[in-house]
Amino acid sequence: MKVGITIAALSVAGIFAIGLIIFGAINTVSSVSMQNKARTHSFETAQTSSTATAQTDGSDSNTYSSRFGYGMMSGGYDMMGGADYSYGNQASVTESTVLNDMSIARHNSQVDEKTNTITYLGSSVKLVIEGSPEQADDKFVIDGLVNPKLIITKGADVTTEFVNEDADMPHAFEITNAAPPYGYMSMMDGGVYPGSVLRTLPKASNGHYAMATTTFQASQPGTFYYICQYPGHAQKGMYGKLIIK
Repeated sequence: MKVGITIAALSVAGIFAIGLIIFGAINTVSSVSMQNKARTHSFETAQTSSTATAQTDGSDSNTYSSRFGYGMMSGGYDMMGGADYSYGNQASVTESTVLNDMSIARHNSQVDEKTNTITYLGSSVKLVIEGSPEQADDKFVIDGLVNPKLIITKGADVTTEFVNEDADMPHAFEITNAAPPYGYMSMMDGGVYPGSVLRTLPKASNGHYAMATTTFQASQPGTFYYICQYPGHAQKGMYGKLIIK
């Protein structure tokens, strides 16, 4: 009888001990869980603070384009060699305005029809460039010549006036160091001359032409090419040679 009571007492004590062990384990797990939650909360708070700082100073990748004012395809010399795209001053003009500007531009130029070359003299040059007029579809026309070779003195200040006379297609203008032949995406073929790029102009409408101007200094000598960087146009022959010396 005493043995039975002893065994029963031991069983009760064992059960009580096991209960204490389980209770302690539960408390330990609960404590660890609370610590982990606290650490997670601290980490998330730090991440939120870091993200807020990045969005404030514009250093994260999502704000790159907005900080610099252009997107992936807007170009710029950073992506293709060094200069920013110049959107220039834009206006809508008529044929009479274009003819008048061309007359002024001829004052310091020498036109050689035999060699299809125009040489500009002096330190101030104005280029009036017609984009795809009726007599030269998908070509540039300057002083009556189609895609002529242009020669400009090094150091000259060059004002480029580009007029899109095409009633069917948009056109653009840039000076690049990439030589022909060109691919479909010609704007990716080489670097552009600083300040010499004009974005795509809309097609002509009811006798009115989109016109844009930009000015750059011909400070870098060499052989370059002026092209229409609208996809496929330079590939089809809308380009000419430019020599700065």
